Amino acid sequence: MKQFATIIICVYCTIFSYQKGGAQTPLDEFKKIDSSLKKANTILSGSVGAFDTIKNLSPEVYAALRACQKLDAHINVLKAALSRKPEEDTRFTNQLFITRGEGKKLQTQLKQCKILALKAVQDSISRQNITQWLTTDVPVAAKKNWAEYYFKNVPAVAALTILSKFQNDLLNCRRLITSEKKL
Repeated sequence: MKQFATIIICVYCTIFSYQKGGAQTPLDEFKKIDSSLKKANTILSGSVGAFDTIKNLSPEVYAALRACQKLDAHINVLKAALSRKPEEDTRFTNQLFITRGEGKKLQTQLKQCKILALKAVQDSISRQNITQWLTTDVPVAAKKNWAEYYFKNVPAVAALTILSKFQNDLLNCRRLITSEKKL
């Protein structure tokens, strides 16, 4: 949640800058942030590697890594659907995540990944990081469900950024799980 809040703060600062005569639009800033997250994800992917090649994985580690991999693939499908729409399109984002229920599915998969990842690691700092990265909590004051909180009336380019952030969190979880060497 903390990383997501940082992204939102960056975007609000950009909007403020734009309103004060800045050269870029808020949508351009979402594209920049998404691009940075994609680069980070590429680097993390290389450092995590394919867990299928690691021998003697414990059942807990395998289940957690497999769940992260499946969720990452699902997010790629969602990103592909969003990338075919105009970047300012909020109607499709609402339809995809709220009406069609993809937001609820995503939340459920994030919860499942968190449960499995927490079973796979023992280190308290790793557990704290996983809990923070894969949170599905919504502030009570928001008075919205999870899907609405993250995706309602959000432009497609911003939804892509949010999904890239989730992928980054999943890659970090995979890194923690594999680095703990619970093999």
